[in-house]
Amino acid sequence: MKWFLSILFLMVCFLSESQIITPAKWSHKVYKAPVNVGDTVDLVFEVFLNENWYIYSTDFVSTSGFGPVPTKFEFKEHFSYELIDEVISVDSQLKTDDLLGLIFRYIQNSPATFRQSVKILSKNPVIEGNYEYQVCTLVDGKCIPGQGEFNFTSLLASDNASCNRPIHGELFHFPYDLEGYFDLKQALDCAREKNKPLLVDFTGHGCINCRKMEKFVWSNHEVQQKLRDDYILVSLYVDDRTLLNKEKWYISSYDGKEKKTIGSQNADYQITQYNNNAQPLYVLIDHEENLLVPPRAFNLDVQGFLDYLGEGSRQFVQNAQ
Repeated sequence: MKWFLSILFLMVCFLSESQIITPAKWSHKVYKAPVNVGDTVDLVFEVFLNENWYIYSTDFVSTSGFGPVPTKFEFKEHFSYELIDEVISVDSQLKTDDLLGLIFRYIQNSPATFRQSVKILSKNPVIEGNYEYQVCTLVDGKCIPGQGEFNFTSLLASDNASCNRPIHGELFHFPYDLEGYFDLKQALDCAREKNKPLLVDFTGHGCINCRKMEKFVWSNHEVQQKLRDDYILVSLYVDDRTLLNKEKWYISSYDGKEKKTIGSQNADYQITQYNNNAQPLYVLIDHEENLLVPPRAFNLDVQGFLDYLGEGSRQFVQNAQ
């Protein structure tokens, strides 16, 4: 009887030690919908971790060639999309392993989140690939490698005629790969199509404070995310001297002068519509050019600008109800 109990005990121990552990479950989604050709969207990978487990990030620090396995993504090339920068590990933490003499980054929050920005180049984009990773537990130091595949075959992009290549796109550009327009009418048409409010950015080539806003405020990742996801962005240059076709010239009701250039017409619109001639000026409007919140001028307070964008979005949704 004793030998039977001993064997049973050994079998239980063997089974407990040989069980397959799955401390990480992966999922993926598109942060933005609907999607149009030309849009830049974030592909979001979420890893749901068991308690006391963590995953190594993509932004590894150690280059020794040995040690833990960083999370890696491999995207199959396809003409229907292009990668923007590299995969971002959200909220990764720095850790030093004195025993191995390594410095690396990991994520313990669940779900651990990774983001990859892509630009959609055609309808029905084919985005697929694979990943590999390693997760470890804080309890006994046990580590488990893993791998998997992903695809975004359900991602359908529409060829939005109202939101195609921006007018005057050969003359102007946005910083930080932001996308938008330089013609108010086109921006309004696109905003109606996508059902989004507009951020009208009155700016100028010679506007030093405009460049400061871009450098110190628009450089913030959260600001860029809101500009991409929540608004149709239109920059109107008030000092551009590009001569328009004669059929677009008009006499201003403000000063009685003929407006022949891009800049003079944009400046005239700012004065007649908002009684303001200083730049930068940021105006949040709906599809009928109604103000959502009071305009905002030069101010390097990043959180204040985020609050401003957030309030405009909330007012747009509220007015639509």
